[in-house]
Amino acid sequence: MLFPVIILIVAVALIFLYFLRIHITITLKNTHVKIKISTFFHLIRIKRELDLLNIPERKDISLDQRLDNLKQKYCDVKPMIRQVDRFFLKTRRRVFTWKTMIGLGDAHATAIAAGMIYSLKGIVLTFLKTHMRWKSKPDVDVVQNVHEYTWRMHLQCMISFKAGDAILTAWKLYRLWKKTQKAHTSRVHAADRRSLDG
Repeated sequence: MLFPVIILIVAVALIFLYFLRIHITITLKNTHVKIKISTFFHLIRIKRELDLLNIPERKDISLDQRLDNLKQKYCDVKPMIRQVDRFFLKTRRRVFTWKTMIGLGDAHATAIAAGMIYSLKGIVLTFLKTHMRWKSKPDVDVVQNVHEYTWRMHLQCMISFKAGDAILTAWKLYRLWKKTQKAHTSRVHAADRRSLDG
């Protein structure tokens, strides 16, 4: 009699976990990033902060090597991008605020820069609208300051998704990552054999 009860409890817990929603809020002010994650009716909360200027950078790698590494990494993560794209189609964007202040000390130059920023934001919003479900209208603005050199940006985005969708996507990404690691190991061994033969 106890075994069916345990099975029932586990099944209910799995169903609850699958439909449990996770909320992520990302706030970017110039180079300072704040990430807030909440779930279980906002009872569980995680906060992290990051300054983009303090990210360490390796200086012992040449530009050509970096470009080659980026090309190879893009080929490796391309299948993962498709999985992430499918996942984003299941997410809901609840809040999106993107405000920028630009000033170049000249009205004409500032107007041109503001127009370019508006165009860039339009491209980004079009991309996001085709890859996410929107719950509210985005708040996007560019403020011009023609009297002085100014650059300020505030970006806030809040998305929510089901924990089950995140778990399934993470599992698929893990399998793709394992395949990528095997392919990378094979390439390294092939390069070592060519160097030895040469």
